[in-house]
Amino acid sequence: QATGERSHASPDGLQELVQKLLHRLMQQGTELHRHGRLAEAQTAYEAVLQEQPRHADANHNLGVIALERDDATVGIEYFRAARDEVPGHWQYWISYLDALIRSGQVWEAAQVLEDARRAGLAPDAVDEVLERLIEAALAIRSVAPQASHASTSEPTGTDIVALTSLLNQQ
Repeated sequence: QATGERSHASPDGLQELVQKLLHRLMQQGTELHRHGRLAEAQTAYEAVLQEQPRHADANHNLGVIALERDDATVGIEYFRAARDEVPGHWQYWISYLDALIRSGQVWEAAQVLEDARRAGLAPDAVDEVLERLIEAALAIRSVAPQASHASTSEPTGTDIVALTSLLNQQ
């Protein structure tokens, strides 16, 4: 190499280096998360998303952190992004459904559950989530029985029966 010339990494070599760095950041984030250091884990996962905004595991893990902080609404967006990126990874569907249920978005969760069932989610998993959905819907009803359903997206009893019937057609 002549004096004054700079060595340039090949695009493939640079991409490989970036992938190794992202992998290492995910490992660090996971380890920090495992030890309850949520803020630091979040920073690591967010660094991954800076480079790859659709990184499924980083999105999923940020959703998990949101749930651990009792912020299901924030978790929903991360879980949706993970599910959209890798729709065949059933844990992403389950986490997304869990966040919807925890945030009180029961009717939205019912619709997503039907999508998951059509996409091939195992019948046992569908049944388990359906049971949680029905419990959540009944809990909402018992807390606010006088609430009008015209202004909410929560299912009515008829909606629940229709969904149960639809899911039983498996």
